[in-house]
Amino acid sequence: MVLFLSCVALADWNGNRYTDSKYPVTFEIPGSWKILLDGQHRATAMRGDEVTVVDFNIQPANKRSAEDVARDRLRAYDSWRYLAGAQLNGNERKGADSAFNVMYNRSVFQRSTARTALVIVQEGCFVKGDMVYIFTITTDSTTWNDAKRDILQIWNSFKVS
Repeated sequence: MVLFLSCVALADWNGNRYTDSKYPVTFEIPGSWKILLDGQHRATAMRGDEVTVVDFNIQPANKRSAEDVARDRLRAYDSWRYLAGAQLNGNERKGADSAFNVMYNRSVFQRSTARTALVIVQEGCFVKGDMVYIFTITTDSTTWNDAKRDILQIWNSFKVS
């Protein structure tokens, strides 16, 4: 119990802003979203529609560039369709030394509607020093129009300082 509480103290929500006392990263989410912290520098924010999720994770970079990290993570999206990947430059890097953005999608059957929906994932890998900050946003085609504003707000607020 004490160990869990001391780990949670490292990552904190100040209002709607995620901050980490050990790593130089912040982002903000809308007030209506649900937030889960696992105590290991990982946060998950959910919009409440059971589809739109933001997952944030910090890992050692192990001397890899952001593009190398993104390539290594391809295995997690084995059955997904790769749409695009690009180096992020200038302000797009959000303060990181290197940054790479990848998009995937795949069709899934939704039991609640008995229809298929296209699930969309945008994942940004941001390397600063010897750490990689992985920022993953997931939504689907049926909720995109409603979630787009929130998703852009979250993505634009993300910074590595």
